[in-house]
Amino acid sequence: MSSATRVDMGRVSRLVGAIAQKLGGRVGDRAAQAVTNQRIARLGLTPRQQELNWLWAWYRCQHYDTRKCDWNGNEVIDPIEIEAIATKGFLPPGFQSMSTSAMPNKFRKPTAPYALPKVIVDRFSGLLFSERHHPQIRIEGDPLTEDFVGALVEEARLWPLMMLAREYGGAMGTVVIGFQFIDGLPRIEIHDPRWMIPDFEDELELVLKSIEKRHMFTKEILDPRTGIRQPIDFWYRRVITKTSDVLWDPVPVDDGEEPDWENLARKEVVHGFGFCPVRWVQNLPVQDDIDGDPDCQGIYPLIEAIDALMSSGLKGTQANCDPTLVITSVARMDEIIKGSDNALHIPNGDAKYLEITGQGIEIAMSKIEMLRKHALEVAQCVLEHPEQSQRTATEIERAFSSMLAKADVMREQYGERGVKPLILDMIKAIQTLGAGSVQEDGSVLKQTINLPPSVTKNENGVSIQKPRVLGAGPNYSLKLQWPQYFDPTLTDVTAATSAAGNAKMNGLIDDEHATKFVAEYFHIEDAQGMLKKLKSERFEKDAELENMMLGRMPNIRTQELSTQKPEAHEAAIEKDIQSTALNGAQIASLLQILMSVQSGLLSREAAVSVITGAFPMSFSENTAREIINAIDIRPSELQEPPPGGMS
Repeated sequence: MSSATRVDMGRVSRLVGAIAQKLGGRVGDRAAQAVTNQRIARLGLTPRQQELNWLWAWYRCQHYDTRKCDWNGNEVIDPIEIEAIATKGFLPPGFQSMSTSAMPNKFRKPTAPYALPKVIVDRFSGLLFSERHHPQIRIEGDPLTEDFVGALVEEARLWPLMMLAREYGGAMGTVVIGFQFIDGLPRIEIHDPRWMIPDFEDELELVLKSIEKRHMFTKEILDPRTGIRQPIDFWYRRVITKTSDVLWDPVPVDDGEEPDWENLARKEVVHGFGFCPVRWVQNLPVQDDIDGDPDCQGIYPLIEAIDALMSSGLKGTQANCDPTLVITSVARMDEIIKGSDNALHIPNGDAKYLEITGQGIEIAMSKIEMLRKHALEVAQCVLEHPEQSQRTATEIERAFSSMLAKADVMREQYGERGVKPLILDMIKAIQTLGAGSVQEDGSVLKQTINLPPSVTKNENGVSIQKPRVLGAGPNYSLKLQWPQYFDPTLTDVTAATSAAGNAKMNGLIDDEHATKFVAEYFHIEDAQGMLKKLKSERFEKDAELENMMLGRMPNIRTQELSTQKPEAHEAAIEKDIQSTALNGAQIASLLQILMSVQSGLLSREAAVSVITGAFPMSFSENTAREIINAIDIRPSELQEPPPGGMS
């Protein structure tokens, strides 16, 4: 069962309209109209739900679907009817124009709507929960729980479903997110706020005591008399509380009377969590109201103006492509055949096409761009432009600062007030299910959550599977780690790494802070793990360098160093280097000599002479020869040195 049921706005409007027409009687009958309004209210379309329905229609590009007159003043024909007429090749009876040309443009259906609300909502949704922008979940000091929650989120498909949540929230200002466990598997539920009736335990923090989901839906039922499937409207009702989840069987809508729910069949599941497993989330916070603001708050009149100008401009352009022929002549013209293959003979006159200059269309287009810019400015939305690809991430963020400020508010709403408490609720629920519940026969029923095992490799490279378990708890320090909004360019990465390296070299920061600073530029999630790996690699390189310099490759000392911890190893290296009395420049020179011998550019005898000559106080001839003999020379690169020993 999917609780994220989509309800078609046009279908709801047509259904309510049909019932209103059936129940209301004559339009001028106020008493009948009052009865109709009461019936419609019982159908679930409260003023709040009608407003949310209106907002949702903007996002679904269905805002103009219920209008009966198109932009040319004719009756609106749906796409199926248009295709049928086009196939027939003529206009059948009943499809003639309704002579509605007197209808003001404000009430007509635009020919070319821009659908800007959908563009804006999807833009912010991508900034929050697309594959590269959704947060990572971190639980400090508890790797077991962090691994468990990561698998839980992946199994429940949280991030793709949060894109759907953002559609509802961005379009209507509110989204309702819940969860349940079916056969041990976690399931995230995204509920349409139009059909949710909340009962708050704490209205300030929007904490729910219970919630009811009730709406109409259409289902095709086979008519046994005709053998044809007919669309039948049903009621859907579900109530979720602190202790149970109750779902009623579908009930036919009929004339809109409220069903006798107490005596209807239903299924009840007792979860026993002790809290309502549903979260009410505002898109943009609004005090003293249960619903937040949608992304496009305040720009809907601007969008209608844009749609009207675009439709008028398109109509003028289409008319100009088929201009009117104007003939000026005193002679009588019985029949005129137009076209490039025909010539007109006009006695004592002239003929020409009446065309517009296009100035009005150009003005309309410039006004559209101005209104579009104004609407995007009010909505704090910046769309992509090709020239931005040449900018650094810092420059882009400055240009997008207004939009990113709004996105930061949404991160707080959907993150700290949505995802974070939802995951903590799921952890509590899992602990409750694991503790078990007492059955009627006195037995204790425990439930487990089925998650994929954790796979690790031992030192031999063999994969080992372990079941995922929660940490000790009971209080978990859960944090959401959001990524940067825009990927850094190579210029950004170079500047950041250079700054971190200089700060580290000058003693302003340590390795840990330098690593954390550059980690986000390389999309590194575990900065601490990377730091440990870097220290291990540096340990191995230092050991190799020491062996090459001190001529102990391989020997007992090398084996001792390889088993030491990095801290002890660094201390041992420092002691050995001090014993050689070599400074940094001398060590670099010695290393260059050894590399020259190894690559075949310098003979062994010549290298011994150079070392003893350059470092007479540090190396005797025997010590220098011992160091040189420990080097493996590459035969393919060994060349006969010229006289004098140096190449």
